[in-house]
Amino acid sequence: MAIPSNASWPINHREKAMELMTSHFPNGYVIDREEEVVVGVETAQRGQEDEYSWYSGTVTNDKTEWRITYRGRDPTQR
Repeated sequence: MAIPSNASWPINHREKAMELMTSHFPNGYVIDREEEVVVGVETAQRGQEDEYSWYSGTVTNDKTEWRITYRGRDPTQR
């Protein structure tokens, strides 16, 4: 499962992910791994102009997502 971010503000994506994992495995689940993964890049043009100065530039940042690898809990274990 992948969510846009593990942050809880302004949207708590993790809470929704936990709801989905619970619906997928109602008897419990185990999270095997969590990691942030780079899935691309985002490029934006930035610029500002006023009566005294002007600048323009390009900003490039990694686009990431938070991945959660999980499985159903073994019913024989607690």
